[in-house]
Amino acid sequence: MRTAKYLEEQNRIAKIAFNLFREKGYENTSFAAIAKEAGIAKNLLQYYFPKKEDFITLFIDTTLPFIFDSLRATLDGITSPVELLKDVYFLAYFEFWYLTKHEYIGHLTSDVLASRATSAIVAQEISNWFIENVKIIGNKGPALTDQIAYAIGGGLEYAYIKNQKGEEIDVDMIVSQSIVLLGQALGIPQKLLKFKVKVDPERLERYAESVDRQIFG
Repeated sequence: MRTAKYLEEQNRIAKIAFNLFREKGYENTSFAAIAKEAGIAKNLLQYYFPKKEDFITLFIDTTLPFIFDSLRATLDGITSPVELLKDVYFLAYFEFWYLTKHEYIGHLTSDVLASRATSAIVAQEISNWFIENVKIIGNKGPALTDQIAYAIGGGLEYAYIKNQKGEEIDVDMIVSQSIVLLGQALGIPQKLLKFKVKVDPERLERYAESVDRQIFG
């Protein structure tokens, strides 16, 4: 069982690691560098984070719940899959925008877009989180793992290609297509999936500032 002391130390180490990722990049930051900055032995670091990918898991588990909890008042009362997807639209929009356009996270953005291995891990972790936490998916979850990961991974692949070309990333397009794929996987008729949700830029920035504080300290 994880004690309060364990979680406090894990959180301290995570903030150090995330700031190193932001400054130097995920790919260019080693376990040894994180351990040195945290003032602990490498084997002790691996007690808290056995694999480097565990930092990505924690990153997703920090950003998504924050936005999800802010929508919970409306999400808990939703019984229609279409209405749920309209709220999930903002959740997905924030995550793609934060990962691909939020300047504060620095080299993390370029790493997610430049490395297919890293973006695949991100896609799988977001997929796992959705299945475990979005109630309306329910017992369909295990069967939808690949479809959800495909929708998210497809969005990151598109962002990767645009980044390589030096072109603007259209987050609206990524999210709209991802929502259609998710809706189809849930068995929702395609004609009901042709909706757009207007995202307030100021709301994005407010949420990003709050998430930044939680992740980077």
